[in-house]
Amino acid sequence: MKPVYLNAPPAVYNKKEALDLLGGDEAIFKEVVALFLEQMPLRLRELNEARERSDYAALVMLAHTLKSSAATVGAAALRSLFTTLENACGEKNAETLRSLIAQLSNEFSRYREAVS
Repeated sequence: MKPVYLNAPPAVYNKKEALDLLGGDEAIFKEVVALFLEQMPLRLRELNEARERSDYAALVMLAHTLKSSAATVGAAALRSLFTTLENACGEKNAETLRSLIAQLSNEFSRYREAVS
């Protein structure tokens, strides 16, 4: 399942948006991005584990939390995918959820490259 965008897809990385959310503090931004980069592989693993257990409540909670985290670090495309995942949990379609989590993993790789 590919996300559907009414306009152009969101940017992989929007530093200005992230800095605006953090009051323009570059030092805090760097710390938050470093933490995000460190924690995301674990969170993606947790998403996959919740999907394998069909734990839709955990998936919704993780997707919602990570949507906010993605916004804080300017990962607009990730934020959009987390929103899609959060909404898709209601369908309880394992293949759709697996596909979205795979897309999240790919998008995270793109984000990591963009901020490096």
